[in-house]
Amino acid sequence: MSTLPPNLYAVLGVDKTANQTQIDSTYQQRSADLKKQNTPEAKQQLAQIDRAYQALGSADKRQTYDQTGKEPAVTYKPIGTTFIT
Repeated sequence: MSTLPPNLYAVLGVDKTANQTQIDSTYQQRSADLKKQNTPEAKQQLAQIDRAYQALGSADKRQTYDQTGKEPAVTYKPIGTTFIT
């Protein structure tokens, strides 16, 4: 299992002040772009943004991350790992 950089906002490519709509749309756009690439690097990046989104995509989990600086406990389920070929 790969480790995430300490800043989950940077993994997603959003600022810490981003609202939930911005986080959701950025995740959707980046994951769609990565799925189209279908390369090992894209798959790795997609796994990282999936994990970051699972921590920041929910208000409760995001609050936990903001308060502790640690990724909240989540059951990791890849969200966007289906690639377009």
